Amino acid sequence: MRIGKKYTKMEKLNIDSKEGSGSANGMLPDINIFNLPVKGNRLYRNFIAIAEKPLMEKILNVTKGNKSEAAKILGINRNTLDTKLKYLNIDAKKFK
Repeated sequence: MRIGKKYTKMEKLNIDSKEGSGSANGMLPDINIFNLPVKGNRLYRNFIAIAEKPLMEKILNVTKGNKSEAAKILGINRNTLDTKLKYLNIDAKKFK
């Protein structure tokens, strides 16, 4: 499978590494959805943010902060990635 210019196999992304604790082989924190703070009707959005942030950081680390490559790997538009990074307060420059 071809993903972006440089990455041809998911193993190259090191997604399955056992970094830190948590579920999904160290990618995501352990989350008890019943203990999440509920602010209005934002439970879903809060949960997605908790799950998305480590993924975005991992991909940016692999691509050395290259947002175009990160967007290709994630299968999303570059503008969508920028919006997500802004919402999650992630600075891609710190991964260069």
